[in-house]
Amino acid sequence: MNSKPAVFITNFNPRLTGVSSTIASVLKVQKNQLEVSLVGNPLYGCPSPIKKRDALRLSKNRPENKPFNIWHVRRNSEMQLAIIARDILRYPIKIVFTSAAQRRHSAWPRWLISKMDAVIATSEEAASYVSNVVSVIPHGIDLEHFTPSKNQKTIWSKTGLPGEYGIINVGRIRPEKGTDLFVEAMIEALPKLPKATAIIAGATKQKYIPFKKRLEARIKQAGLN
Repeated sequence: MNSKPAVFITNFNPRLTGVSSTIASVLKVQKNQLEVSLVGNPLYGCPSPIKKRDALRLSKNRPENKPFNIWHVRRNSEMQLAIIARDILRYPIKIVFTSAAQRRHSAWPRWLISKMDAVIATSEEAASYVSNVVSVIPHGIDLEHFTPSKNQKTIWSKTGLPGEYGIINVGRIRPEKGTDLFVEAMIEALPKLPKATAIIAGATKQKYIPFKKRLEARIKQAGLN
């Protein structure tokens, strides 16, 4: 191993989620700057992952000229394994957790987070709900990837949707994501934007079905569909 620290980025969720996409975006930068390994499930455009047992094996010893390995975790299961490796197996590991939730965590996640060596929050609001925050780093956008097409009208026409362009809200449909705020904003804005079509794209967990139905009723009440 070289003199760089060994950094292990965990992704134990097999589904592609918002958390997964942020891991992938950051990892694409980290892989050019650090000796880094993805642990768990693969992510598009990222190095092939290693298995959990291999991450543990590689973390057993300190990197050359460094006092510890770094595990960057984002989920409960990932925090749990890192804590076991550090506190039970006594491996030379420091654990960094990224917190984006803008709400009070339940008891178990709070306990796990309290055991982190450092916490990164993605906003000041998120930072207010957790302890040991060492930095607030907002989610970024890869402007080379997310670049508007020069043929937007042609591409939009292929969607089969009405209008000439879309305004889209992507993410799970639930209060924390602000889907209701998007609906209210579109109800106000669309009458002034006759060429626009508003789109909400995202899954809904069973417990948020009533919330979704209230939004659908509000949209219908406003004369939209």
